[in-house]
Amino acid sequence: MSLSVQGLTKRFDGLTAVDGLSFEAPKGKVTALIGPNGAGKTTILSMISGLMAPSHGSIVYEGGALTGLSGHQIAQRGIARTYQNLQMFEDMSVLEAVMTGAHVLGRSGPISAMLRLPVVRREEHVLEAAARTALQRVHVPQSLYLREAVSLPYGLQRRVEIARALVAAPRLLLLDEPAAGLNPTETEELTHLIAGLRSEGLTVLLVEHDMEMVMNLSDSVVVMNFGKLICAGTPSEVQSNPLVIEAYLGEEEADA
Repeated sequence: MSLSVQGLTKRFDGLTAVDGLSFEAPKGKVTALIGPNGAGKTTILSMISGLMAPSHGSIVYEGGALTGLSGHQIAQRGIARTYQNLQMFEDMSVLEAVMTGAHVLGRSGPISAMLRLPVVRREEHVLEAAARTALQRVHVPQSLYLREAVSLPYGLQRRVEIARALVAAPRLLLLDEPAAGLNPTETEELTHLIAGLRSEGLTVLLVEHDMEMVMNLSDSVVVMNFGKLICAGTPSEVQSNPLVIEAYLGEEEADA
């Protein structure tokens, strides 16, 4: 088992955002984490990636505990994530934006960087090569590498965001609503892209509201509501579960 979450709880000033959640994400598979808005999905990703500390419970990845580690230490363990809101920097090229995700590969210190020592120049070449490889994996055309990242169409910016997460060669990729804002064609292309990453052996934990994408792509689905687990199983098992229909899928039908 690649990722194991047991009894995970997160409280904010008396509010329980995640309440004793347990699930597993198998190695080399796509596990989707779904639920209505406010269910605690992004909070789960933030605890796994080290952005937040759990109030209680454990997170174990490849046999090692992540609880108590910093975000940098967790990234060095082979875990990377994307964010629902794109993190593009003004005046930064596509290549430069992806290189910012390679910080865990860097070894030179700030003094070396200021003095532009040879070790820094060699490191930059390594990081640039890694960024180019990541962009190729997500099918961003090479002709766009020197364009400002913020000038790209939204769908391509999403791919750049994923490339930035992939640049440090993670083994576990956390995706926070990667299809948000995409049109149906872009969503279908993204589905194929993530399926391709899985075929390369990457483990994916996906938070996503697009149910068609989730059901077509995922090997297993974890459903939560108000911070608690409702059920977990294959897409077909989840779709037929009455509690899921009432709490999540049925809610969308009622809103239609």
